[in-house]
Amino acid sequence: MYNLIFYSQKNFLFKFIKQCWLLLVLFVPVSQHAQSILNVGAHLQTGITNFTNLQDAIDYADPNDIIYVYPGNYGNVNMTKSLRLIGAGYLNHENYPNVPTNFSQSSYISTLTFDGIGNLSMLQGLDITTLNLTNVSNIIIEGCSINLGTFDNAMNLLFMRCHIDANEIQGFGGNLFKFNLKQNIDLQFENCILLTTGTNVNLFRGGIGTLTFNRCIINGRVSPGSSINVVVHNSIVLSNSSFNPVPIFSNSIFESTSPFFPCNDPDFLCGISSDTLFAGFPADPQYSFDSKYQLDINSPALNFASDGGDCGVYGGDYPYIPSGIPPIPFIYEFDADHQGTTGGGIDVNIKVKSQD
Repeated sequence: MYNLIFYSQKNFLFKFIKQCWLLLVLFVPVSQHAQSILNVGAHLQTGITNFTNLQDAIDYADPNDIIYVYPGNYGNVNMTKSLRLIGAGYLNHENYPNVPTNFSQSSYISTLTFDGIGNLSMLQGLDITTLNLTNVSNIIIEGCSINLGTFDNAMNLLFMRCHIDANEIQGFGGNLFKFNLKQNIDLQFENCILLTTGTNVNLFRGGIGTLTFNRCIINGRVSPGSSINVVVHNSIVLSNSSFNPVPIFSNSIFESTSPFFPCNDPDFLCGISSDTLFAGFPADPQYSFDSKYQLDINSPALNFASDGGDCGVYGGDYPYIPSGIPPIPFIYEFDADHQGTTGGGIDVNIKVKSQD
């Protein structure tokens, strides 16, 4: 799965070459339908916008094309083919306060719907209120903020570095939930923050299949029902959490002193408070609410994972990135002279932001 992630924080040279190549690509206009990279959004001074409507760009694109989604509100969108959508992240006003006002916004989609599409699709750096996936497989969702969703016959889905937290809920018959699971599902969450609002709200409801959480922060009810197998590895479970059925746990840390099984195994720590675990607790104004889960310098979660690394979203090979900033340069200002000379060339000023 991870071979589909085209980025390595450990390889600076590769990152530099890749970003230079992407900068060149951004200035290539749409000239034929086979164009591999499209740009969406009215975007300051760059003049690189191909489309103002995301649905138009999706309808125009060929399968496996890449669409850069600049900050803006794109409403309801239907995915009709396998594509890679890359947004500018979320919570930019908290984690990146010095970027221009245009870039403090997110790449916001009200409802994103897949139906029968998905193989090799990838979503990255998007702010999505409702994600609906039906009859899909092999999708990577990385660095996205997601509020609600319905997953119906959704197999081999990987959520990486995602932030799932908002006030909205859905439900019926007194059963309130964030994600409605229907038929067969296979969902894997890696380095994700999963939170619910309210004591009677389930993170997941229904379904048949498997939910796997690795290096996650979980705070809420994970009670999809007895037909779901739940596996929790190398994660931190906060005090408002409960599970039904009880997961298969390994190398996890619990804020509660009375979790759902006898906590006498050396692979578990119980009764560990948040202000001991995380750098951002108690409330510290220098941390946004997604970066406050960085581990404290003396956190017991350090080196407690099964591979000898750290538990929680900031551990492992793919640590959580605040705001979901993607590993590409988003240009927020571009100035160039209209004329140049043979000997002196032309002056060009470019301002970009990217994942560190």
